[in-house]
Amino acid sequence: MESDLITLTRQEMFAIIRKHLLTQNVQAVGAIGCSYRGHNGTKCAIGILIPDDKYDPNMEGAQIHSSPRVRALFMESDLSFLYDIQNIHDGYMPNEWPERLEAFRVRWGLEN
Repeated sequence: MESDLITLTRQEMFAIIRKHLLTQNVQAVGAIGCSYRGHNGTKCAIGILIPDDKYDPNMEGAQIHSSPRVRALFMESDLSFLYDIQNIHDGYMPNEWPERLEAFRVRWGLEN
């Protein structure tokens, strides 16, 4: 449904995610590992973009490419972008995030 789409620009998404990850400085981990919503109110790179009223615990357990519920919230053209930044949260330790986020910014042609 069109009204359910999160309509932020890539620049806006990056700014929100970068600030969130560098402030939270821990992975969002739940019962199954990295999670959109983790223990102690933590959120992953994609989880911070999902409004509470659109979040469903059934989203957990799959990256954005393989989760129809999460995919439905974003424009198809942004899925590779989001998958790429999701991998920073899921695949690297928080002390590596600043360098990885900078490389992501450059790769995607975003402003600082």
